[in-house]
Amino acid sequence: MSINLSSLTKYTDQISNQLINSFTLTGRTAALMTPHPGVKYKQSLNIMNSSLAVVAGGSCGWNPQGTIALSQRDIQVCDFKIEESICLAEFEDYWTGQYMKSVGSYNESIPIEIDKIFTADKVAKIASTIDTYFWRGSTTGDDFIGGTASPYTLCDGLLQIMDHTGSSASKVIPAGASASFTSANILANVRAAITAIPEDILAQDDLTMFVNYATFNMITFALIDQNNYHYTAVDAANDYTMIFPGSNVKIVATKGMVNNRYFLTTTQNLHHAFDLQSDSESFRVWFDLNTDEVRFRAKWKSGVQIGFPQYVVSNK
Repeated sequence: MSINLSSLTKYTDQISNQLINSFTLTGRTAALMTPHPGVKYKQSLNIMNSSLAVVAGGSCGWNPQGTIALSQRDIQVCDFKIEESICLAEFEDYWTGQYMKSVGSYNESIPIEIDKIFTADKVAKIASTIDTYFWRGSTTGDDFIGGTASPYTLCDGLLQIMDHTGSSASKVIPAGASASFTSANILANVRAAITAIPEDILAQDDLTMFVNYATFNMITFALIDQNNYHYTAVDAANDYTMIFPGSNVKIVATKGMVNNRYFLTTTQNLHHAFDLQSDSESFRVWFDLNTDEVRFRAKWKSGVQIGFPQYVVSNK
């Protein structure tokens, strides 16, 4: 007996790269970061920072002053992998059985209806996991949410980099920053953060404050409670973003950011490294003859870094 898997193979081959792109590049945080494709392991961010020394003119001679500082910050990708298997025969006894008629008695391929649902679900969950790793990833399992160690230990995220790699001395912590947000203090916290933005980046058009969804809702409700119904969060109901009234700061709710925490900087200061140019990054669904299972594998590389920690405003 021969098994015809042409439809499954064709389906997988056509969109595997698109699926990888959808969860490594278009996740909520990733879409806002500076991308670095083609990183196999580690890449240096080359940083030049100069200082000017203005002296009195009106005389001859040469008196060179000022400095140029060259430095590097490494961005490293981590390898991720997910492997699962599905016994299609088990689908027959449930509501999914209505779709199994199209593949015959031997369940030698996954019905297109189930395939679409399964694939969409995996893409959404992987994208959510990656977004969480961008913020809460900690190879040492550091606690970011209060009383619970981070389970995201495969790679370091932005909070870990900011808090535990020597960069915390450079970040800006606003005076009066609260350790816990309430409806009574949340607007004061946001205003304090905006006030503390370093002058060098204050006029940038990509200033963004990242918060979690609960904090975003708290900000929205606090604005309404103060009768600020005219505030400019026009798109808040659609995509959880708003421009904070009276400022040029966009507030973005994102998966993975912890409660009672904000992270404000320019998006160009946040860097995302990935591969995608390598065959090691793939999304595959196939039928395995040896086990009569449909198997799923996703592999990718991803990592984050902060270019200038001194241009990050955080309340911790």
